[in-house]
Amino acid sequence: MAASRTIRIETVRRDQAAAGLVLSRKNLLPDLSVGLYLPSVRTGAWGFELSLSLPFVWKNGRRGETLEAEARSEISSIAAAAVRTRVAAGIESAFAGLKAVEEQVRLFEEKLLDDVARQIEAGLADYRIGRLDSLGLIDLYRTAAEARAEYWRSLLLYEEAWAELERSGEENGEMGESHED
Repeated sequence: MAASRTIRIETVRRDQAAAGLVLSRKNLLPDLSVGLYLPSVRTGAWGFELSLSLPFVWKNGRRGETLEAEARSEISSIAAAAVRTRVAAGIESAFAGLKAVEEQVRLFEEKLLDDVARQIEAGLADYRIGRLDSLGLIDLYRTAAEARAEYWRSLLLYEEAWAELERSGEENGEMGESHED
C-alpha cells in the first residue's frame, strides 16, 4: 500500500487542504510588513517602511473562507480514508485470489500430474500384455493432455492473479478525479 500512487495522490490532496486551512486561519490575523530599501533617487541613502493592515471589513467573509477550508480539509481526509479502504480491500481480494490459484497449481504439481503420468505408465504396461485396447490407451493420453492443458491454464491464472495483485494498489479511473466539486 505504501507504493500506491492513488494513496499518495490522496495524501497530497489531504495535505494541500490542510495547508489551505492553515492559510485561511492566518487570513484572520493582521498583516505586518517591514521593509528596508535603497531609494533610486539618492545614491547611498536607504529607507525603512513599516505597515500594518487589519482585516476589519471582510471579517465575515474570511470566517467563511475558514469554514470552507475546514470543510475541504475534512472532505479530503474522508476521501483519503476511503481510498485507503478501497485499496486495502482490493489488495486483500487479489491476495485471496492468488492464494486460491496458487493452491490449484500446487495440487497439479504435487499430485495430479504425477498421477496422470503413473496412469499412462500403467496403461502402457496393460496395453503391452493385452489388458487394455488401443482406444483405452488413446483415452489415457487424451486425459493426460487435458490435465496438462488445465495445468497450463492454472499457471496462466496464477500469473494473472500476480498481475492483479500488483495492480490492485491503484484504482482504475479515479486517479485524476478531484474531490473539490
